[in-house]
Amino acid sequence: MMPPYVLRPLLLLSLGLIVHTTSAAVQLLNFTATDLPGLTSTCRSVINQAINCDPVFQDAARIGLDVIKFWNDDTLSKFCTSTCDAALSTWMRRVQGACASQYFAVGEGFGQSPAAYVEQYYEIYRATCVKDPSGKLCNAIFRDAANIDPLNQVVTATPKTSFECNSCYLTMLATRLQMPLASNPIWESAFTYLTSSCGISTMTLTPPVPSTWIVPITTTGTATSTASAEPTETCSGTKYTLKAGDTCLSVSTSHGMSTINLAVANHLSAFCYDFPTEGTLCIPTDRQCTPYIVKEDDTCVSIADSIDTTWNRLVSWNPELGINCNNLQDYVGHVICTSNPGGGWVDLNPEPTESPSATIHQKLDPVRHRGFTCRDRHSHHDQQLHHGSA
Repeated sequence: MMPPYVLRPLLLLSLGLIVHTTSAAVQLLNFTATDLPGLTSTCRSVINQAINCDPVFQDAARIGLDVIKFWNDDTLSKFCTSTCDAALSTWMRRVQGACASQYFAVGEGFGQSPAAYVEQYYEIYRATCVKDPSGKLCNAIFRDAANIDPLNQVVTATPKTSFECNSCYLTMLATRLQMPLASNPIWESAFTYLTSSCGISTMTLTPPVPSTWIVPITTTGTATSTASAEPTETCSGTKYTLKAGDTCLSVSTSHGMSTINLAVANHLSAFCYDFPTEGTLCIPTDRQCTPYIVKEDDTCVSIADSIDTTWNRLVSWNPELGINCNNLQDYVGHVICTSNPGGGWVDLNPEPTESPSATIHQKLDPVRHRGFTCRDRHSHHDQQLHHGSA
């Protein structure tokens, strides 16, 4: 029996029908100076330029690199073109040139290169448009071998007996494992299992070259120093005195800060482990945002859709989620930002003025019902894929 993780990469939540336009170019990113502080206007202009690819790329980016989406032939013909391939390569080269040595802050003491966003699109293209030796698209070959309906990603009939050892699926996995962003332990486990069980010894991998997209940086100018262990000495905002019953969650939600920003600003342990019961906390004005408590069935796509924003923008507000939002499940029960930190937070649950001592954390604590997580759903569907026709 195949272990669940082997077919897990085949699954994703359906995003519905993709609507194509006749536009010859599409703008994949649209960042402002507020979204990416610290970058020059020239750098942002190059990042935001339109490229000669089909608008289907906007949906591909929302899916990300953690799953393989199987497309219909019409979409693949628009997606995988030499024109788009060249446009993506040119875009990457221009961003690397215009944004060389420029980084925007993604946490205490670290900066991220904007080229990472462009690399994500380029890897999505390469992973989707890989071909077999005859020049046919592997996405279509394996889709047909596994009898996957591209509309809803469901297996509609018994897959061909050889589909588990399909060379195109192995090629698709190998391609991802040799890319900086797409490579992850799940793909590696699937590739190792399949090449071993299928007796394939001719496929070798070249590990991706370590990137310099996330680097330590030093802050200058008006940036607040975090060297002191006493937030009261460096707090650029307000000071909050802890009360009985306060928790990391209640303070984060009532003051509009993500869990990680509250921890960083006050030198607390990761995920607010061993949260203090007394003393004062710093609430930096430039870190306040609209708070959102992550639920077990959330995805970056569902959260972004619920607030009418883009997947990339949500990640830019919460870099701790990872460039592909791989870390979202680690923050279930914790607070993230659903608006730009420092960009105009509105307290949706203000404390009543007639009873300033009242706390609001009790009504804000979520009632979390145990259910399928994203990983649980994947495992469940894996079993359906393997056993559904038995």
